[in-house]
Amino acid sequence: MEKNGFIFIETIVIVAILTFSLLVVYTSYNSAITKEKNRLKYNDTVYLYRTYNIVNYLKNNGLKNMKSLVKDNALIQFNCRHNILNLSIENQKFCDSLFIEYHIKKIYISKNDVSFVQNCTSSIAGDCSIFASDQNLYNYVKTIGDKGTAGYRIIVEYSETLDGKRCGTKRCQFNFATISLGEIA
Repeated sequence: MEKNGFIFIETIVIVAILTFSLLVVYTSYNSAITKEKNRLKYNDTVYLYRTYNIVNYLKNNGLKNMKSLVKDNALIQFNCRHNILNLSIENQKFCDSLFIEYHIKKIYISKNDVSFVQNCTSSIAGDCSIFASDQNLYNYVKTIGDKGTAGYRIIVEYSETLDGKRCGTKRCQFNFATISLGEIA
């Protein structure tokens, strides 16, 4: 009778150890899957190519004027109608068509060094106010390196359905890409 009690306690201890081990493995696996899903949304080749095309278009059509808008610790959102680009009506229409064709939600320009984002807290104010309504942007910008690097960068946010079409009323996914511009002449 005494031996049966010992086996029962031994079984309970083994089950507890196995349960704890499986719980640790599951949380690690779940965390790795979540990180991989997020990584796929950042700087994917397709979106880098689209961003490269947008940057080339902007370089040829008034990007040098954008430099005056950018402060040290800020992301500035702009679009084709922004008066600093000084686009002709024909170029504005072409730019608008790029936004539609490439499924662009927003475009930002900033200094290359976006390390100020690391200091942003949940009480977002001042330089961090742009992140108040866009947690996806905040999470993306936190992943960008280039601390202390001079120059500027373009960050583009794309919005598409899961099958790669323009986002309407269906469930949307957001992808980001950034290209460093170096110094704007």
